[in-house]
Amino acid sequence: MGLAVAIQSKAWINRLDALAPVLNRIAPPHRWAARETVLRAVDRISKNFSKDIAEADKDAEIIFGGDTSVVVDLIKRWHEGETPSLAALCIYALENWNLDLPESYITGILIACVLGEVENPLPYHNNLHFKKVLLQLIRLIEAQDNFNAKDIALMLMAACIHDLGHDGQGNDSELGRLERRSFEIAEVYFKEAGFADPRGLEAIHLMLICTDVTPLNDPKNAMNQMKTAYRFHFMAQNKEKLREDLKALENDSELALMALTLHEADVATSAGLDYGITKYETALYRSEMGDRPQAAHIVDFLDNVCQREMLSDAARRLYQENMNRILEQAEKEAG
Repeated sequence: MGLAVAIQSKAWINRLDALAPVLNRIAPPHRWAARETVLRAVDRISKNFSKDIAEADKDAEIIFGGDTSVVVDLIKRWHEGETPSLAALCIYALENWNLDLPESYITGILIACVLGEVENPLPYHNNLHFKKVLLQLIRLIEAQDNFNAKDIALMLMAACIHDLGHDGQGNDSELGRLERRSFEIAEVYFKEAGFADPRGLEAIHLMLICTDVTPLNDPKNAMNQMKTAYRFHFMAQNKEKLREDLKALENDSELALMALTLHEADVATSAGLDYGITKYETALYRSEMGDRPQAAHIVDFLDNVCQREMLSDAARRLYQENMNRILEQAEKEAG
């Protein structure tokens, strides 16, 4: 695989540069970042865009598929050096898939990419985490043909902003606190830039909410509610009433699959590649939480967050056997 997309670079750079006046008009919500920091992000993306597209092209076969070993190698390289920007990854995917999108949706993707590149120094929920989630999302989309162009665009946007404004703390004090915060920050930028499709914004909001796994093991947590909806639509299980803020999932199978796909992309690097990567991701997360990683933490994550399985057909093919091996190794190490 690989596209001669360098000829498109100038046009995309012009689109990115055109966002600067829009970004400059907005006082960042929640005091999330300084306006100058946001402007620096778009400038950095624009200056490095051609180089980043070339990097994406070099790794195209991995980004759009590839076996576990090459994906692990790519992620290790990303941790050791510079990575393509979210914008380069999204645009490279759009070019490869040849999606026909309204201009407002393309603008929404670019806005999400810029926001996801605003400097974030957290050990785990940082800019590189967004890129790893985006990578896994692209792989999952490539592995199935269930989504139309707008659905794909919305999932790309959601992946780029899904932990925007994360403060390194959990949601114990307020259900969905971090996910709502991410959406509230991004929504201001989306609307100012011209992406204001009500259905699209609501879909992004719901996908973000469904990445919330707290309180753990509670059937009413957003992840479990989303999985309940997925099982009804795609696995012939009984229909159940959902939380009021998630009721859209009861009658929208497409939205349930989109939300599940984002969730599976969110956990895939930590849960579905190999034990070495899982240990590394766990160490980053526990560092952010202020404690030392143990094998028991991995077992707990795979038991209580991942529930020992991937649900979508694409995720099962890409990650389930790996997850089984990782769990076996973690249980053995934990004793």
